[in-house]
Amino acid sequence: AKTCSAQAYPPDWPAMLQKFTAEGQQVPWRIFLCCSRPPERMHADVVNLVKDLRTNLGEPAKGQPPLPLNIVAFDPTIVNDQDELGFFQEVAGPDGSFMVDTSAEDLQALDKMLKAVAVKKKQLDKFHKKLDKMEDLSERVQEDRSLLQMQMALQAMLANDLEILDWALKNEVEPPPPEI
Repeated sequence: AKTCSAQAYPPDWPAMLQKFTAEGQQVPWRIFLCCSRPPERMHADVVNLVKDLRTNLGEPAKGQPPLPLNIVAFDPTIVNDQDELGFFQEVAGPDGSFMVDTSAEDLQALDKMLKAVAVKKKQLDKFHKKLDKMEDLSERVQEDRSLLQMQMALQAMLANDLEILDWALKNEVEPPPPEI
């Protein structure tokens, strides 16, 4: 297995591919490639070079696909760029694979969420402390409830008495005048 060391930007994709596929070299069964983004201004050159290499090199062994590339790109802007996605999928070939690694962004988003959760947990703990400091008012509430029920019963009784008295005043028969 051969490896390429990291290269300054912009990397020389054709030179990298030639390093693995030069004459006299054993044809690689698969190439694993990690990159930040596709090469600038040489999309067509790289795609054509890979197609030519697949055609000219042939199979590395019987029944094995010619020059499949497994590519991992780390630039999250690739996800929304159809040209770059198409480039990587074409270079990877039908037997290779392409993935965009957005784990760095995912970790940042997760960190933000965890910080937000920590803030909410701190607030919750603060509220629990306040709740613990508050006095227990359940006995007082029970007492107030019974007083309220008694007051409502007395009010209903007085209303009924008022109705009875009002009816009695309206339906009172006057006594006959005194006899002289």
